[in-house]
Amino acid sequence: MIAALAQHAVGSPLLNGGIFVFFVLVTLVIVFRASHRTKSAADYYAAGRSFTGPQNGIAISGDYLSAASFLGIAGAIAVYGYDGFLYSIGFLVAWLVALLLVAELLRNTGKFTMGDVLSFRMRRRPVRAAAAVSTLVVSFFYLLAQMAGAGGLVALLLNVTNKAGQALVVAVVGLLMIFYVLVGGMRGTTWVQIVKATLLIIGAGMLTAWVLGSFGLNLSALLGEAAAKSSHGQAVLSPGLQYGKNTTTKLDFVSLGLALVLGTAGLPHILMRFYTVPSAKEARRTVVWAIWLIGIFYLFSLVIGYGAAALVDGGPQRIASMPGQENSAAPLLAYQLGGEVLLGFISAVAFATILAVVAGLTITASASFAHDVYANVIKHGNLDPDREVRVARITAVVIGALAVLGGIAALGQNVAFLVALAFAVAASANLPTILYSLFWKRFNTSGVLWSMYGGLISSVGLIILSPAVSGTAKSMFPSLDFAIFPLKNPALVSVPIAFALGYLATVLSKNDTANPAKYAEMEVRALTGAYAERSLTAPVDVVPSQPRQSLHPMAAATAPITRPPATPISSVDSAASPPAAIPVAPTNRVFWWRVLIASAVLAGVVVLTVSVSMSRVLASPPQGSDTTPQLGPNTAADVGPEVAIPALGGVIQVGKSPGFVAVSPNGRHAYIANRNAQVVAVVDTAINQVTATIPIPTGPPQFLALAPDGRTLYVSIFNDQRTVHAIDVLDTASNTVVATIPQPARPYLPAVSRDGKRIYVPNHDTASVSVIGTDTNTVIAEVKVAPNPHWVTFSRDGTRAYTANHESNVVSVIDTTTLEVLATIPVGASPHSIAVHPSLPLVANVNYDGASMSVIDTTTNRVLATIPVGEHPQDIAWAPDGRFAYVVNEGSNSITVINARTNQVTATIPTGTRPTSIAVLPNGRQAYVSNVDSGTLTVLELTG
Repeated sequence: MIAALAQHAVGSPLLNGGIFVFFVLVTLVIVFRASHRTKSAADYYAAGRSFTGPQNGIAISGDYLSAASFLGIAGAIAVYGYDGFLYSIGFLVAWLVALLLVAELLRNTGKFTMGDVLSFRMRRRPVRAAAAVSTLVVSFFYLLAQMAGAGGLVALLLNVTNKAGQALVVAVVGLLMIFYVLVGGMRGTTWVQIVKATLLIIGAGMLTAWVLGSFGLNLSALLGEAAAKSSHGQAVLSPGLQYGKNTTTKLDFVSLGLALVLGTAGLPHILMRFYTVPSAKEARRTVVWAIWLIGIFYLFSLVIGYGAAALVDGGPQRIASMPGQENSAAPLLAYQLGGEVLLGFISAVAFATILAVVAGLTITASASFAHDVYANVIKHGNLDPDREVRVARITAVVIGALAVLGGIAALGQNVAFLVALAFAVAASANLPTILYSLFWKRFNTSGVLWSMYGGLISSVGLIILSPAVSGTAKSMFPSLDFAIFPLKNPALVSVPIAFALGYLATVLSKNDTANPAKYAEMEVRALTGAYAERSLTAPVDVVPSQPRQSLHPMAAATAPITRPPATPISSVDSAASPPAAIPVAPTNRVFWWRVLIASAVLAGVVVLTVSVSMSRVLASPPQGSDTTPQLGPNTAADVGPEVAIPALGGVIQVGKSPGFVAVSPNGRHAYIANRNAQVVAVVDTAINQVTATIPIPTGPPQFLALAPDGRTLYVSIFNDQRTVHAIDVLDTASNTVVATIPQPARPYLPAVSRDGKRIYVPNHDTASVSVIGTDTNTVIAEVKVAPNPHWVTFSRDGTRAYTANHESNVVSVIDTTTLEVLATIPVGASPHSIAVHPSLPLVANVNYDGASMSVIDTTTNRVLATIPVGEHPQDIAWAPDGRFAYVVNEGSNSITVINARTNQVTATIPTGTRPTSIAVLPNGRQAYVSNVDSGTLTVLELTG
């Protein structure tokens, strides 16, 4: 059944589209009905503070649980098991920070935006400007990732395969998002999020119940089947598949966890939701409801992820080979369990998830610009509320248009770093400033600006210089490499920088003293909620000169406070300014208890993270034991000991029956022989997309070899009837065939000599190797070898050629000067392909029927080691630095990674169906694996 999904669309595009349209119409009706109650700025920004805690908790869970949470985490669990679930832990624990430190205090102190809180006791204009900049940066990059994700999701489900169609999908999402915000405001957006969250929980619950029911409610049986289906076996039930490869990746995981835990409480679209409830009590109830719903959902995702691994035909390997990679796990599971109807429902829920999240992000960004920048910075607070709302709506249109353009530009690229950027900026710039503002009496305007801008610049700057942007296959710019910062997420560095800058700027700014009276007033308001519904007081651009009675908690509880007349700014309430006296906070102990509890929670998270990392180390097998066979006497000194666990970097659709793949010497292009389509596909490795297809009129292309200068591609050709056998010469500059060289029998993989003057072609049916002169494109010699030669490769000095002779179980050694066979080396059963080590005197061949790799010492022409691999290994490639060998297992649908120092298998990576060939880029950072039956290239990230 799942085999029908292996092309482009999942399920019925017509049914998926119909359910999508139905859900969109329902949400449009909800938004339109909500618009009748959006009359004022308070209604537009905060839904008139009319939602209850439970309602807002459901909405905030809908805002938080994005498509990445629904599709990404379930897929990560399906493919990586235990390590995939670690994201859920970080996402959930983060809400304890919001509950203990942010929710109630923020709601009591602010009005509509984060800038209200930060500017309460500071100079208004610079602080609001900084808050708006941070909000816009976080919201825009989060929004950009969601928009690009929408294009990819709908492309998978509606069979929209061309970029123009996907761009249209992104534009439609943008138009719907703008409509939600313009017409419904926060009230309409909230109801969309409530409906979406309800459907998401119901959909996830249905899948969970169905999966558990399939195993008789036996969780052990589910996990056992998931492990049995996975190529990693029992390893999917323990840590270590995705993280813990080395010290850098462990630190990166800690940094990511820190960003998730601290960043959530600083996300502007989450913070703004606390203003939609009428009281601090309801704000607390909001977070409690959100924690419960989000926690339940992540428990569902655990079952869904392992259920997909256990129940989807083909298991994790099939999931990883789909166009959406691991993101396709939940849709594939829905299709497996309930057919097209359940798939359509789950897919529509995922689409509604994207719509709800982008609407929440848009209203947050537009509110920040209109309320903080336009009303309070540009207009100095003298702006009619209705006009402010008009500005917010205009801003929403502009932001929506920019998000559409950005989402279209990001199509086909990896946009995961955009979400990491949003969390890193929120954790670095927003949360330190919020905590200082709420809890530190001495904190001043200089501290706000240095903390916020310092966190913003350090986090964005470090990400730009990190592997998230360049240097790896998953980078935004994979063809570039300016990554000098080793971590993909900068929170481990940028968060302490932001805290340090806020502290130093505060204590060192002599001319910028804090206002104790305003802090005391803020403390009262934050703790008690007194006058939280009133207008914000006049800006504190300078410290008031008139004396004011202290509101320090040690003051008498009955001491009145005299306040100078205050002018409401950009307020939506018609109430007068607060009366002259307000209650005094009874004690400051509550603050310190909150800080103590929050610190304990964060310490627990750190301990948990470190424990997980250490468990990976302890669980790792010892390296280099005394019984480990060595490849050569000097191997340990020449080859590094690291363990490589390549990551799946993507899947590229390349047409029918892609066979052999070769990469150009400069690494800019990959060439794929598509036999059934009778073309050679060209992939641009910078964007991982097919940019050209070259017709091969002579016959079906089988194997490829590039000249050392990359200007010429030699294509071996033969058909099933054995009536056509030739080598086509292709000019890579014009992508045209310029010559055809006849061959005596089926030509297998040719090899070009190091100087580019000779081509050696193994002829399968004549037990010979043709030697072709590249100057005349004619056969100049024939060398007899053992029967059925498949592969040819040259030694590093070019004096020897090695052939793998498939049905003779030997490797032949040819002297390239005399064209004589010097040796015949017995190897395993059915040697298929062969590769020379880039630096050591070693040759490795894979044995198709022997399920093994033979390592040959070229100085003695003897086999040093035979290493078991997967079923029917068909191709082999060395890493450019020689540390690892990568074996393609056609029968196991996997890649085996072998450590060249220890001869041990370090990883088994799932691929598409019937992988046949692998090519490693010259920089060693990524590799391409052709999958014949899937019609795809699997992209492997070999480093990072």
